[in-house]
Amino acid sequence: MIYLAVVFIIFLLICSIYAFRHGGADARVVVYMMLVAALLTRLVTGLSHDQWPLAMVDGLLMMGLLYVALKSRAYWPLWSAAFHATTVAAHIAVACSPHVDFKRMAAVTSIWSLFSLFVMPLGIMIDQRADIIGK
Repeated sequence: MIYLAVVFIIFLLICSIYAFRHGGADARVVVYMMLVAALLTRLVTGLSHDQWPLAMVDGLLMMGLLYVALKSRAYWPLWSAAFHATTVAAHIAVACSPHVDFKRMAAVTSIWSLFSLFVMPLGIMIDQRADIIGK
């Protein structure tokens, strides 16, 4: 579990730096949201082993990602929102079956955060290539 957290933090920093250097305003907003959500996740999981604070952080991030995706001209924010929707769906599934262990649920849902991060630099690269070809 600790390995996944370390990989996530390193990947978050790499993707954030790339998005700030090469992405537009949408990328910067998404990076801010993901950084705040990562910090809040560490805070709420350290304070409580209950699912609801973490579900609220993920739900708020989902609403923010969906807002950016709906107003963006790029496709990658929609991909990121879709991957994060699986995390929110996992929270709903766990709420329906409360016997699931919190740590296992957190590990499974955090895997989707890696995919959500991965599509950000990939989408920015694709958008840049499309802009170059379109000129």
